[in-house]
Amino acid sequence: MFYEYLSREHVSSEKIDRMDCLLEFSQHSSELSQDFFPPIALNPDSNYVLGLYSLTTYNSIPNIIANENDTISFEKVSSVKTSTSGSVKNKEEENTITIPSGSYEIVQLGEYLTKKLKGKNIVFSLSINPSTMKVEMECSHKVIFPPKSIRKILGFKKD
Repeated sequence: MFYEYLSREHVSSEKIDRMDCLLEFSQHSSELSQDFFPPIALNPDSNYVLGLYSLTTYNSIPNIIANENDTISFEKVSSVKTSTSGSVKNKEEENTITIPSGSYEIVQLGEYLTKKLKGKNIVFSLSINPSTMKVEMECSHKVIFPPKSIRKILGFKKD
């Protein structure tokens, strides 16, 4: 654990007017604590205020979890002419993408899916509308949300 203790005392001719103290901690686990030896000495005749100046955390909680919410499917419908009768049939081809577990922002998720779909001739984009704070998705094919899909993460309601 790392911590830094900075103290600055403003002294008048008779007593301490004020004590500014900045404590900085960093830790690479989910718990943070620090014991001080010797303890910080406070004047019992003074009033003190303790405040949190800043808290910085990193998003390390995965929002895509394997076999729980890691898929999305795309349906490509193409017309196929049969050789015997000359009639046209619609052929449906489903492309399912499984996303690796991790902590994704919408932009990263969109980039991953776009990259995976590029070789399948499926045009796809995913973005956030800053005015509504909703996800906007554009796709050249029908999007299908299987039972264990990313539907909820994107904010789409059940079909």
